[in-house]
Amino acid sequence: MATAQDSIELLIDLAARQTDVRARELAQALKRETSEDARLVMLADYRRGLLATLAESQRRGTSSGALQNYTTFLDRLDAAIAQQQAAVDRAKGHSEAARSGLNAAERKRKSLETLLDRRIEGERRKENRREQKQHDEISTRISVHGRGGIPAGD
Repeated sequence: MATAQDSIELLIDLAARQTDVRARELAQALKRETSEDARLVMLADYRRGLLATLAESQRRGTSSGALQNYTTFLDRLDAAIAQQQAAVDRAKGHSEAARSGLNAAERKRKSLETLLDRRIEGERRKENRREQKQHDEISTRISVHGRGGIPAGD
């Protein structure tokens, strides 16, 4: 039959496994966030480069058709950047949720460890009191009956 201590240790083991799962989820979410952010930076850099190219083309003189193509492409690129920003925001939300999940799992594990520590400490104190009671009883017998269990004065 499992003792309360064994049950708590099993719960701690399960909580530790859950903490590991949550840590892996956080790592994946952060990796996804970094990847989405890198895509956003790449799109923004591409847009800046395209604007520089457009400015150079305008300086050299460009046709209205080419200018229209640049503007249409820039509009599409701006839409892609907006979509990517939304993806970055979602990824950050997932990262925060994963971080909260990890924190909750760690709090649960630590709470169970504290509970186990308190139970062990309580058992230790109970055992110390029992031993002290036995020592007190032995001391009382010795003082009442004398050394070796022989009554004093006989």
